[in-house]
Amino acid sequence: MNAAVPDGGGVLKDDPIIEAIFEIGFGSAEVPEVIVGRLSDLPLWREGKKARLPAADFPEVIRAREPRLRYNPTLEISGLPSVSRVRVGGRVLALHFLAPYPGWASVKAVLFSALDGLYSAVTDVTCERLNLRYINALTPERHYVNSVSELQCSLTAEGEQVSDPMHVKYQKNASDLHTVHVQLTSKSFISGRIPKGTSAIVDIAVSTPSGFKTAGAGAVRQWMDDAHTFEKRSFRKLLGDALWAKLELKNDAH
Repeated sequence: MNAAVPDGGGVLKDDPIIEAIFEIGFGSAEVPEVIVGRLSDLPLWREGKKARLPAADFPEVIRAREPRLRYNPTLEISGLPSVSRVRVGGRVLALHFLAPYPGWASVKAVLFSALDGLYSAVTDVTCERLNLRYINALTPERHYVNSVSELQCSLTAEGEQVSDPMHVKYQKNASDLHTVHVQLTSKSFISGRIPKGTSAIVDIAVSTPSGFKTAGAGAVRQWMDDAHTFEKRSFRKLLGDALWAKLELKNDAH
């Protein structure tokens, strides 16, 4: 792990984050249905409202052998005070934080508690996939961004500069254990519930590479911290110095 990743610098006072998600894909010799029951009954979210998800309709034997279903959650828990929703499956635990984003210090505390809960509820856990994702909605009024082309992103096609509308995806390796995936989307391609006046979506996810495995909770905690810093750094670079100078910052941690 990279324990000294340089910080992305500063936290926006008018936070554009509309959702933050952390997902752990794991393996265990225990029966998946038993794992779902244990995870859903953890004290952290025992009193939440529970609902089946579509993946629950597939037999476990199919979910186990189908890569697209293997890590799909089968149960959602909502109505919780510290996290918007929790999704669990026989091989996955995911936590979703909707706006208003409470800040990294609060989110990290919940994630660490959830990780402790996973290791206490399931024996012989091996973490196989980790993913930390932030979805940001930028607006002209709040963030001085009128289009994706105003971000630090330049795209040429057919010998010409491409401008809005656009939907751009790219990825880069931030470390041996962290791959950064970036999606930049103009308002013309945006669907779903987003803040009024949204001009661009900046969707940044940090994931582990194929073949990743670790049995240690401490290693996962360090990965989380580094992944958050890599995400923050990428977002800061996309905004650029001139735009960043216009935005008001706050003192607490993102």
